[in-house]
Amino acid sequence: MLDLFAIFKDDFPRHLQSLQDAVSREDMKQIATISHTLKGMLSNLAVTRAAKGAAQLENLAHSGENISVRKALAAFEIEVQGLLPEMEAYTTAVWR
Repeated sequence: MLDLFAIFKDDFPRHLQSLQDAVSREDMKQIATISHTLKGMLSNLAVTRAAKGAAQLENLAHSGENISVRKALAAFEIEVQGLLPEMEAYTTAVWR
């Protein structure tokens, strides 16, 4: 589990930035691809609400709903805002 957390900690910020960039470029194909990746990462860690947010972004990108994608990204960003510090605190508490 610690290995998954370590991978997530390294990869998540990069994927989130890529998603934000794709949304700003209105690149629906990239949004769908990155959202799918994030959905898998979050699902593997049982971060259910955030995984659902990534799934929503993926579905909206496939349907080409640009305005809805921007709103969904804003909601997703709020959902994952404290995720990395929370995971860090959890792993520290578990291994004391």
